[in-house]
Amino acid sequence: MNSIRCRLWKTAGLAIGKDVYIGEDLIVIDELEDKDLISIGDRVAFAERVTLVVSSYPNNSRITPYINKIHGKITIKEDAWLGTGSIILPNVTVGKGAVVGAGSVVSRDVPDLTIVVGIPARPIRKLDIAI
Repeated sequence: MNSIRCRLWKTAGLAIGKDVYIGEDLIVIDELEDKDLISIGDRVAFAERVTLVVSSYPNNSRITPYINKIHGKITIKEDAWLGTGSIILPNVTVGKGAVVGAGSVVSRDVPDLTIVVGIPARPIRKLDIAI
């Protein structure tokens, strides 16, 4: 089933590396014209209900002329693990071997081999391993 999910997301324009695991209910918030804004490295693991936001704006609200559209690339590097329900916002890179805790909202880059948790996500530990 995972290989089918990966193929479907590649068809939708995501760049996906080798041996990636995508849990059920991955949510990608983008525009129809968005292409090449999400890059996923080899061996990345997505738990269930992860959300990747590459585009957001207030649509038809009267505040639209006063608010900048948020639009940008998301890069998930090799061997990262995104926990259940985590949210990755535009213009964020999740580093090699980084871990995003369940339910976290990532609004800034995550360094390699770093565990982040919370809203907004903050580093809690550095992994002392070689990958």
